[in-house]
Amino acid sequence: MPKLGICHLYNNVMPFVSRLASYGVALLLTMSLYGGCSTSKLQDSVSKQSTPEIEYSTFIPLEEESFPFVGALYSPEGLIGSAVLIAPRVALTAGHCLTGDPLIKTSFGGVDYEIEKVVPYHEDHEKGDIGLIFYKEAVTNATPVKLLKSIGSLEKYSRVTSIGYGGGKKRMSAPGTFRYYGVLYDELDEIKMIPFHDTIWYGDSGGALLHFSIEGIVCVGILTNFTTLNGLICENGVVRVDYYRDWIQKTIKKRG
Repeated sequence: MPKLGICHLYNNVMPFVSRLASYGVALLLTMSLYGGCSTSKLQDSVSKQSTPEIEYSTFIPLEEESFPFVGALYSPEGLIGSAVLIAPRVALTAGHCLTGDPLIKTSFGGVDYEIEKVVPYHEDHEKGDIGLIFYKEAVTNATPVKLLKSIGSLEKYSRVTSIGYGGGKKRMSAPGTFRYYGVLYDELDEIKMIPFHDTIWYGDSGGALLHFSIEGIVCVGILTNFTTLNGLICENGVVRVDYYRDWIQKTIKKRG
């Protein structure tokens, strides 16, 4: 089942209607804590442009200053995806976002930071769709997010929240949109979510899948792909940060 890296924007702005009001309290709680590229797995002969129809918005538009550790990733052609700050000069993103056009900057909280170097886990993102971005200077207007230490600490059906630049706009999934489902034995480096209500989309890749707990916010994974089967999006894939934790730490240490 091939993954096709697609680091291009797609105009998919969904209507923002009355259900947002019911999510207001949850949004304020999460905001108080911290102040378009995706890849598709295609089965059968299905268009990768497929997306389920929904009756209401399951994503909440965000200002650039909200959750500033999730930034907008740019090539010379414009916005192509998302990146997640994990250290003052280091961010994680989807590996397939690093294999196309050269990247020039990431905007965290509306402030641009020039990219010094990118390090994909593997040149073939099928063998690990994650990568690191190093910046020329420290990001000073955003606090790096903590990484989940072990997927075993996350219970099945736990609420998880995505934040990325789907459709070219910064957005977060509304509470209850996504639930952690599990890990397949033949794809151990990925978390699976069943898109009952909605799906990650073009531009979300490289963004964060977060878990909110009494201990704060932790990054569970990096948004990477969705799978289509006969015209329907049936699965969302997220690369586990705990699976690549050793590689992340060793690469950062090597860079100094």
